[in-house]
Amino acid sequence: MKKRVTLALVLVALLIVGVTAFRMAGAAGELEATPNPKERLALALAQNKPVFIEFYADRCPACTAMKPAIAELKRKYGDRIEFILADTDGSGLELAIEYQVMFIPAYVFINAAGERVGEDLAGYMPKEKLESLLQALL
Repeated sequence: MKKRVTLALVLVALLIVGVTAFRMAGAAGELEATPNPKERLALALAQNKPVFIEFYADRCPACTAMKPAIAELKRKYGDRIEFILADTDGSGLELAIEYQVMFIPAYVFINAAGERVGEDLAGYMPKEKLESLLQALL
């Protein structure tokens, strides 16, 4: 009897984790790594477009937790600000080294003149803080 109760609790816990992960993935929308982030950055700056770079990795829990907020901000500001999602385990590694990223997630804000604005941030951030920094780029 005790084994059945334990098994039932484990199954319920797995179900809850699975549903939560599914909802987070759905809330994040279609966020994917930016192919060739270094080239994308150069193109955006050549067009005098402000840039937001998020350095992340899929293995990072804080990065995963930030996906819904980043997706929402991209939907809201993506037509005016270039969003570059640089996967530090993939095509974004070179850019991460160039920007001396030490922790992930990390966020870099670049204005239309190509200058870094404010401090680079790292770790889980409230969406409101990121949004206020994005608004400052406009």
